[in-house]
Amino acid sequence: MNKEKIMEQIINPNTLNETEKKFEKICKDVLYEFETLETRHHDDLDFKDISVWSIRELMQKAYDLGKEDTLKGIK
Repeated sequence: MNKEKIMEQIINPNTLNETEKKFEKICKDVLYEFETLETRHHDDLDFKDISVWSIRELMQKAYDLGKEDTLKGIK
């Protein structure tokens, strides 16, 4: 994949929206107490205690998502 195509995917707002939707799904799958990743300007809604194993799982799922999307772009 050439540099221009990668930059187009990064800058494309439709791609960004799809990525945000995927992140939100990952978050909901791992952290059930989050309804959304949108800022709601309320401490009880925007801040939660999160275990290290949940953070690790979120990071792994986000990494896997990026890897999967990259491989799809190469094929």
